[in-house]
Amino acid sequence: MLMFPELILIDGEPAQVIEIEDKYALAESARNLYILLEGDDGKHYVGVRLSKKEYVLPDALREFYDFVRV
Repeated sequence: MLMFPELILIDGEPAQVIEIEDKYALAESARNLYILLEGDDGKHYVGVRLSKKEYVLPDALREFYDFVRV
């Protein structure tokens, strides 16, 4: 199983992975928060993009764990 890197490039913007749960991760860039998924092919995909204009980190963590539990 591949792991998430500490830093990942999303749309040309670096994002720091701040939370990992199984095949999911929450990453934070300067403008957005991302819920990432690790596919069966080992690649990482953006599942959800949360704008920092609308979400703060505690809200994003709540969304992340709601997403993971689905």
